[in-house]
Amino acid sequence: MDDASATSTGSNLHEIIVTLPRPAVIALAALLLVALGAGGWLALTSQVDNVRDVAKSVLLVVLPMTVVVAAAIGIRRTSTTQVDQLVTAFLEETVASRLALACQHRRAHPFPFSRCDMVTGTHGRSYVEFRLTWDERADEPARVWVKMNVINFEVVVEQRLRWPVPLAADGAMPNVLFDRDSLDTVFAHPVMRHLAMTVQGSVEEGYKVRALFTPQADGTVLARLSFRQKLREHFLASPFLKRYYAEDAAILVGVLFREMAESQLLPMAHLNEEG
Repeated sequence: MDDASATSTGSNLHEIIVTLPRPAVIALAALLLVALGAGGWLALTSQVDNVRDVAKSVLLVVLPMTVVVAAAIGIRRTSTTQVDQLVTAFLEETVASRLALACQHRRAHPFPFSRCDMVTGTHGRSYVEFRLTWDERADEPARVWVKMNVINFEVVVEQRLRWPVPLAADGAMPNVLFDRDSLDTVFAHPVMRHLAMTVQGSVEEGYKVRALFTPQADGTVLARLSFRQKLREHFLASPFLKRYYAEDAAILVGVLFREMAESQLLPMAHLNEEG
């Protein structure tokens, strides 16, 4: 049996065991434990070669099945509440701490904000809202949402911007989606070309970048920027990946808003110029 067949068989058996009634799972687990104990005892103590060989063969079959049953029992005992706790800890503690650390060391590693406040926690959901206070600017605080839905990771930014070119006669906004196939088009967009470093870095890291724009009554444009990555598997069990994505969010936020400020896309910078 090749590795693919063994994996498929193990997965099918695992799914079957998970769906069995509780008494059947208990009985199966007890049977396997008895067989495992008896096979081990015979393999170690029997004086008959044939019996020892049979016992070893039984162990080769029973031991993997015992592992599968144990895993299935573990899944049956795991509730979504425990998963929610992992998601909440990642968003409200890990991500929040990386943003706070970036604010604290903003001089050593350039970061445009001096303070990060979590405005809305998860409340059992998959995202939190942060409000970041600018360090050397009088602009309104930046609004950032971070979402983690087990295998999806997303950073969403909502920010008022000035539109750097005359608006179309019909007021239509050029909403865009950037991925590896459309990255070159970023330089043709009147706003996103000023954020090319953020877009390029994000796309190369596997994110898809969506930008939606809505004209406002005061002449500005409300930009909703989404940086979303769908993972092949969850990363809640890996401290390395959790640290990576939390730090990635902090870097993304810092570079994005620095580009906005330096390109004079922020409304306050525009008003200062006119003043």
